[in-house]
Amino acid sequence: MWEIPYICFFILVLSPSWNLTIWFGLLCGGFVFLVMYVVCRLRLRSLDESWAERTLVAREQQDSMVQTLQVSKFVVDAALEKFNDADHMRLTMERVSSWLAQAMQEGQAALTSLRTSTTQTNAHQSKSKK
Repeated sequence: MWEIPYICFFILVLSPSWNLTIWFGLLCGGFVFLVMYVVCRLRLRSLDESWAERTLVAREQQDSMVQTLQVSKFVVDAALEKFNDADHMRLTMERVSSWLAQAMQEGQAALTSLRTSTTQTNAHQSKSKK
């Protein structure tokens, strides 16, 4: 009768090259993620340091201002007790005026240093972006 031929199929399976495998893609994606994470952490650390420095300068400035105002108030209160003594009153007011002028200069110096550190940080950021 009829003879049924045996058909033989060969299936040739080629594995992809190493750079086309899923594991290589996952490894590259993980590496990119790790690099981005490290860069973000370093950037946040530098921002935290500059923020801490600015906060410290602001606290020192505020403490200095409060101390100057407290001493000025004590001196003015003492001068008010001797209200009739014009020479003592004038000397006291000159002292208070000089303390307040010094406090203003210290405050302006602190603000200038804060602005300088901000402009230096911004200049550094713009250079790093280029």
